[in-house]
Amino acid sequence: MAAVTRVVAVLVVTLVVTLAAVAGCARDPAPAAARLVASAERYVTEGHLDKAVIQYRSALQYQPRAAAIHLALAGLYDRLEQPDRALASFARAADLAPGNLDAQVKTAEALIGIGRFQDAAVFARRAVAADPSSASAHGALAGALAGAGDASGARRQFDRARALDARSSVARRMYGTALLIGGRAADAMPHLQEAAALDPERATGWALLGQARWETGDLNGAGVAFEQAVRLQPQSRRLRRALAAFDQRAGRMQDAETQLRRLAEGAADDRLALADFYLGAGRPADAERELGAVQGNRALRNAARLKTALAAQAQGRTAEADRALDAVLKDRSMADQAGLVKARLLLERGEFAGAMAALDAIRARRSEWGEATYVRALVELARGNLDVARRELSRAREQGVDRRTIELGRARVALAGGRTEEAATQARSASTGMPSLDATVVLVRALTAAGRLPDARAVVSQMRERWPDAGVLDVEEGRIALAARRPDQARTAFERADRRAPSTEARLGIVAAYMGERDLARARASLDQWIHGDTPAPELLVAAAVLDAASGDLPAAARTLADARRRAPGNALIIQASSNLAIAQRDLPQAAAYLEQLLAVRGPSPRALVTLGMVRQEAGDASGSALVYEQALAADANAAVAANNLAWVYAGQGRVGEALPLAERAHRLLPKMPQTLHTLGWMYHLAGQHARAVDFLRRARDADTRNPRYHRDLASVYTALDRPAEAARETADAARAGDRQE
Repeated sequence: MAAVTRVVAVLVVTLVVTLAAVAGCARDPAPAAARLVASAERYVTEGHLDKAVIQYRSALQYQPRAAAIHLALAGLYDRLEQPDRALASFARAADLAPGNLDAQVKTAEALIGIGRFQDAAVFARRAVAADPSSASAHGALAGALAGAGDASGARRQFDRARALDARSSVARRMYGTALLIGGRAADAMPHLQEAAALDPERATGWALLGQARWETGDLNGAGVAFEQAVRLQPQSRRLRRALAAFDQRAGRMQDAETQLRRLAEGAADDRLALADFYLGAGRPADAERELGAVQGNRALRNAARLKTALAAQAQGRTAEADRALDAVLKDRSMADQAGLVKARLLLERGEFAGAMAALDAIRARRSEWGEATYVRALVELARGNLDVARRELSRAREQGVDRRTIELGRARVALAGGRTEEAATQARSASTGMPSLDATVVLVRALTAAGRLPDARAVVSQMRERWPDAGVLDVEEGRIALAARRPDQARTAFERADRRAPSTEARLGIVAAYMGERDLARARASLDQWIHGDTPAPELLVAAAVLDAASGDLPAAARTLADARRRAPGNALIIQASSNLAIAQRDLPQAAAYLEQLLAVRGPSPRALVTLGMVRQEAGDASGSALVYEQALAADANAAVAANNLAWVYAGQGRVGEALPLAERAHRLLPKMPQTLHTLGWMYHLAGQHARAVDFLRRARDADTRNPRYHRDLASVYTALDRPAEAARETADAARAGDRQE
């Protein structure tokens, strides 16, 4: 019992001592806070910044309103590259001490750096009030006003800062930063150049200068600036990320990979960045290797799963991609990111309705997310809704998607619309100062489509110096060779691309090359090895059907497409191929059914509507064809074929007054096409304007002398004009053209 009493006594004494210590701290917290601050400062001197943070935060438990401690903690967070925490601590210090110039200026600078210019102006004005003679305070206000759009006020404040201190690097850096973030890199350049010269030991100043040079196309100067920033602060992960991003866009792929691999050794989020690099470089297997090594919290693991889904899809393993995505879709906190990846996967598979449903769900939760709006534009582009795609791109730009990405999207839309020169111009603009593989592909395809094969080859050769191992450039080289009717060279390029990184596009190219060499057996053997398994790419299944048809075996093509529809029932490419086969087999009702299904999947695609109109027109359904041609024109007022064909339907219904403007529109859109010349000429004839009709019908005949109908219709107009000799000559030419066709 005595032992128990002694234990209780010891506990009581301990408790009394503890309570006394706590009571003492409560009465006078300053000594405890001072001891913790001193400990933090020692840790900073020794380089133990994480321990210093703990000490400063403990000190704030005793003195939560000590602005100096908040300011010191903010500086540590800044050095540890934790910008959100740094800003919060800077702002707290500034609020607690409105007269503290340093706190106000640093808070304003942090806000300027993330584009929050209105908030920055509040702290900058406090800085000016705290010390009207401070060049840094006026420089902070100049930057805030410049970013907020008050150019004249910004200039006045900047001039005041220079008058107070002609060598103020802080004023120049903040003003230049605001101009840079506001998209005025050329204007920012001299200020950031001067800031770096005045304060050459500040790494962030060199990084900002590197960004400005990058934006203005000075890649060599940008590289020098980024490298200098890293030399000054070699432990900075933020600066190494910036250098890696620059190296990647500048085509210094090996340097970029070296930087990213070094970063990936230390942090899971940097391993994710390395995986992104490999995905962008067309190396999905390498991306999967890195993603498999990601360790961390649930958010990091789910981010890795999303990228794994993209990597698996890129290698044709759609079932694995879906499993990885499904694991993330269960996490409600990742709903938007997972939904966006789902939309991208479905877009690549041609399942446009599913992709749009995923994007609709995102828009219902987050209507102003520029990245999702951009993907929506790509879906509309794939569906053939070019006007809608253009509108979505404009909306994405308003929502903050960068200019180059939007220009690349517009280049894709122009290319899909056959406007090759516009596509090439936009693609070049998207690459100005910051070359990218995506923009290069669009540029090369635009040049190839325009028949400018030497120019296309030159671009590929130039980009080879930047991306020597990029498989997509091999693919483009193969496409150029196919356009030049050199299938052997094309096959070599496509096979090289497939060895670098297996892809559906490379394999389709190999099949096309074999077909160009008339070696259908090897084309079939190649396809057979690729389409076995649970989830072959739909494009390869369609290629197998095309190969069947090219071999003259339409029933086999039908069986192949039936199997493809079973495997991927909502794939637009497979449905379209099925409609094409039905047309070739003259099964017009079945073709119409497939086209209606295609429209349900794609939405009101003008191209699909025109094809359905032609099928109905061929089947003798004038009213039905008129309806879908009208829908095509409602979806795209520049659908020239719809306007041309609808003119004939209206004319057959006796609606010549409505037919003639449609024929004029079609000719205006396609002025050199013999079909639109012929249509417009005949509509003028039906309207009684025979003299005008002759001009267009002659031009149609001259453009295609082998078409007997052009001769016959021109003969009819000559007869109406009482010019029998010319009518007889055209009638004889029509007979000869008919014989040639036989």
